[in-house]
Amino acid sequence: MRHHLSLARLASLASVVLVPTVGCGGAEAPPPVAPAPAVRSASPAPLAPKAEVEHKASADTKVAIAPSVIALAPAGWTYATREGGAVFRTPERDLTISMTKVEAAKAADAVALAWTKLALGAPVKTEHDETHEDVGPWDEVLEIKHDTPVAEGRVLVTNVRRKGRDAYVTVLDGKPAAFSRRGGELRQLVFGLDVPGLEEENLSGVAAAAFDAGKAKAYTEFLESVRERTHVPGFAVAVVQGGKVVFERGFGTREVGKGAVVGTRTLFAVGSITKSLSSLLVAKMVSDGKLKWDAKVKDLYPAFKTGDPAFTERLTVADTFCACTGMPRKDMDLLFEYASVKPERVMAWFSDLKPTTAFGETFQYSNQMTALGGFVAARVARPGVALGEAYEGALQSMVLGPMGMKDSTASFDKAKRVQDRAAPHATSLPEGPDAPKALPFEMERFVAPVAPAGAVFSTVHDMARYALVELGKGKTPEGKRVFDEAALLERRKPRVKTNAKGHYGLGLGVAQYLGVEVVAHDGGTFGYRSRLFLLPGKDLGLVVLTNSADAGALLAAAQQRLLELTLGAKETASRDVDRAVATERAALERAKKDLGPIEDAVGALLTQTYTSSSLGKVVISREGSDYWFDAGEWRSRLAYNKAADGTQRVFLVDPPAAGLPLQLDQGSLEIKFGQDVYKLSPVASPAAK
Repeated sequence: MRHHLSLARLASLASVVLVPTVGCGGAEAPPPVAPAPAVRSASPAPLAPKAEVEHKASADTKVAIAPSVIALAPAGWTYATREGGAVFRTPERDLTISMTKVEAAKAADAVALAWTKLALGAPVKTEHDETHEDVGPWDEVLEIKHDTPVAEGRVLVTNVRRKGRDAYVTVLDGKPAAFSRRGGELRQLVFGLDVPGLEEENLSGVAAAAFDAGKAKAYTEFLESVRERTHVPGFAVAVVQGGKVVFERGFGTREVGKGAVVGTRTLFAVGSITKSLSSLLVAKMVSDGKLKWDAKVKDLYPAFKTGDPAFTERLTVADTFCACTGMPRKDMDLLFEYASVKPERVMAWFSDLKPTTAFGETFQYSNQMTALGGFVAARVARPGVALGEAYEGALQSMVLGPMGMKDSTASFDKAKRVQDRAAPHATSLPEGPDAPKALPFEMERFVAPVAPAGAVFSTVHDMARYALVELGKGKTPEGKRVFDEAALLERRKPRVKTNAKGHYGLGLGVAQYLGVEVVAHDGGTFGYRSRLFLLPGKDLGLVVLTNSADAGALLAAAQQRLLELTLGAKETASRDVDRAVATERAALERAKKDLGPIEDAVGALLTQTYTSSSLGKVVISREGSDYWFDAGEWRSRLAYNKAADGTQRVFLVDPPAAGLPLQLDQGSLEIKFGQDVYKLSPVASPAAK
């Protein structure tokens, strides 16, 4: 689960977007930025290409974008080759990806050459860009966010990857919803490019070195430096190898500005790593003969229904964990009015929802879908018990307890009573990343209605035991078998592609990274980030738990440095931290530059009560010089922007949704998130979605 806005992705107001961290493995290459539309006026749109013959890919299809340079068109997409390269379109035709190869000494020089070669005309004006040298196998990588009007609702990005004088250019042009709906296929297409002679780092033949005292010292010193550079208040790390814990340590403080330090038994939210524990619960029930992966959800929970009767009838327990059903991500619905929501209401939430892609067609991550599967299993395990209580009890007795995870719980109320607990933190835009803000722990209650998707609280000590059980294929560190091997491994089988080298199984991501198989999942809530990173073939694993929603750079650094120390990976961890911090700061400065105080005339229109059938009631009021957006469970200050095309927007600047834009629309407010548009209407008006 991930809701807080990552400042690292705030390239400017042009790229303010709530980032959906899938967490199907730290091995996943980042997709091209899929930001919200820009805030300044655009140059003319690209010229339409000449008439071309389109083909529809009946299966994943190899398409040459240049001699011997192959892209893989996803099944169902259309593609056309032209003299200058190739163009690909989504089935909905709301996203076009044009790809070509040109010769250039610098990535920046390749942009105009590629646009001309692709018959796109002159490049649209740059809104912002970012260049890095020595990225993976590439000498240089450039990404440009082009300037498009807010009202146009268009994302236009150019990506250049250069090796020597060979520059591979991708132009992405489409609607923000398309990036959400087709993200997995997009990553497959763009980052799965087969380039002859391109040598990627490969650690497949490297035996992992023992994580000895010297490596532990180097790792500790490095992580301390990363904490200082990233301003993450506190975190805990465990490394497991050879069937035992070889490193386990806390860093920093439980709450910023206070003295209590993080230890190995300090409690954190693990977020979406919970999904892997929920699928393990089902695996246990399957091996015990209490449940089947292919059991129909409708048969186990007769009240279940969706807006698509055929979908309702075919959905199985396994399907709820695979992120392959076509049901869209609906996280915005989880952010509002959650304090009194019970799991039973979440189960009824599906009644009007329909999938937006076909079954098994593409990766679409849904917290509610995983919650459905976990609650159905809990109902089978504990019939007649309220769903939340049933899930907590079943997970404790069949998963957490048998693994010896004594500190862990899926109960928010139990976690709240723990004294040695890290406080959640996130960043407000005005104060920036140097001043992380402690959040009320009660805000984290939003996970309770969808508990199987993200409600587990744990310690790095406990999570290290879980990592060892995964690596031990169902055996505890003491050698006791607590899960059937076949049932546990069933969760790692491919269900849907997440990118060219990765797939999602059942609550777990599996990928090839640097030639090595990785089993992983990330987690994120309002104020915590976490990572589970396992290399079964190397008998090596990593757990990182943090008390900051903005700890992405730290998670990546901990992972990369472990690979450097044990497998001799190229040493980039420290450099990558500096890059991430610099990117975050530059993005924040761009955002600040474009945001201002709310004008009195605008404020007079804003200050009222709004309602939405999906999000509930919101009140906007003025307190002194500030305007506040009050959602009930949380509140945020507002800032203002008027785009060159006249579009007026206000932005939330505080957690848990810092950076979220709301567009003024004839007295109402619109939130565009993922594939949805939510309308907050004045209470005197009928509420829209």
